[in-house]
Amino acid sequence: MIGFSPYLSIVTVSRNDNHGGELLKRMQLFIDGIFEHSTFFQLPTELIIVEWNAPDEKKKLAEELYWNKEHSYCEVRIIEVNSDIHKHYRKPDKLPLHQMIGKNVGVQRARAPFILATNIDILFSKSLFQYLAKRQLESDKVYRAERYDIDHRISVNMNFEEKQRYCKNNVIRKYKKEGTFSTSCATDSELFGATEGWTHNSLGRKMVHPFTNACGDFQLMSRKKWIETKGYPEFDIYPVHMDSLLQFICLKHGIQEEILNVNMNIYHIDHEGSWSPATERAILHKFSENQIPSLSNVEMYALVEYMFKHQSFSFNHNNWGLNELKLPEWVLKSGEDIFTAVPANQEQTGEGSWELACDTDKWIKRLPTLVNNMLTRSTASFEDWVAAMHSGSGDIHSFDLEKKQIYIFGTGNCYQYYVRPVLEQFEVDIECFIDNDQNKWGQEVDQIPINSPDVLSHIHKEEVFILVASSYYGMMKHQLECMGFLEGKHFVRAWIFSSPH
Repeated sequence: MIGFSPYLSIVTVSRNDNHGGELLKRMQLFIDGIFEHSTFFQLPTELIIVEWNAPDEKKKLAEELYWNKEHSYCEVRIIEVNSDIHKHYRKPDKLPLHQMIGKNVGVQRARAPFILATNIDILFSKSLFQYLAKRQLESDKVYRAERYDIDHRISVNMNFEEKQRYCKNNVIRKYKKEGTFSTSCATDSELFGATEGWTHNSLGRKMVHPFTNACGDFQLMSRKKWIETKGYPEFDIYPVHMDSLLQFICLKHGIQEEILNVNMNIYHIDHEGSWSPATERAILHKFSENQIPSLSNVEMYALVEYMFKHQSFSFNHNNWGLNELKLPEWVLKSGEDIFTAVPANQEQTGEGSWELACDTDKWIKRLPTLVNNMLTRSTASFEDWVAAMHSGSGDIHSFDLEKKQIYIFGTGNCYQYYVRPVLEQFEVDIECFIDNDQNKWGQEVDQIPINSPDVLSHIHKEEVFILVASSYYGMMKHQLECMGFLEGKHFVRAWIFSSPH
């Protein structure tokens, strides 16, 4: 390692358990790709693989994978977190790997000034690595790239250019800020976050919702900012939304998000159990059956709101990333194909008593209260809730809603998860649902028909009050105003993280 000074550290986590099928093939493609890119663009790169809780009956990753000597601009470090450490975490037999905590382990030990946290089935576009090789990254930004899923039949026997062409020609799904899109059909999912901006009442300033869609596959920051944010929250649960929380932590710390140009994307090799809108419910159900907690979208946003209200707050203690423990490490130096042990790190500590970096149980107990406070805005009546939702959005009107007919504009996830619980708690009767999606017209939600927005042109404005239940509030606000409705008098947004403009 002496004399090798990487510009970029790439951190990932794995174990030899064939998770998702063809794991070794996907890892081989990932490693070969980094070797090829770093060599082609002459970018000194450090690849850190955190091998978490390696199965006793399987070979270690250093033995199982092929390490080409043609990697003169890349060094590989494998850092081991053994089963003794893993047993300190919740349900160690049912949750064999803690991906985000493992990434923190790698981040804490990375040597480059810039650190990318990613996953073992990611391939980089040529344009993206060319951009990184310019060495013009800024230390006060968090960089994000769009993820494109590709068909799994890509071969390790393809050369560099063949793999790049295969990726471009076999995209099956795109993860963008505004949603997830299949290349063969319409939008797969509506995101909860706004694509424009939102004003959070506890901060009183407009902010742009971060790009959280599939963000765990590409989160790039300077080492300084990783240390400042303390990495991913180390909840020892199924890690869904931990990557999104990090994006909000960056927002709280004033770290500017830069979304790289659309051609600077990453490719994700599709596999069994791969996270997508179509598989999300089944994946979460599997972990629920095994009594492994996970954060819902609602709970994540409740934690986000709590975080924004407490400026000096951090989920992790200073010992995040197991930085107080000595972990075994093996190094593959540039141009070599055999790993050598780092002598000073071969006596792993981890047995006995030591504290986790995050008190997960404390947060699990607090979540119901945090969720209720977020949804109801800590109000005691429907009228007070409406006033709280409208606060900061314009002129204040008195909300005498007792004789109003309540219309809901939007019938997607925003209504289902964020607005419906509030209306149920305050025992509000809904008169009508409206949606811009004509495919929904005539269907029912809660045994109430869904109508076209055209019905609004036939009603007396003073007799109704409209709750806009969508993350795309700005567009729908403009639509209602064009029909003569006034914000605050005839309608309000019903979700705090929606776009106000």
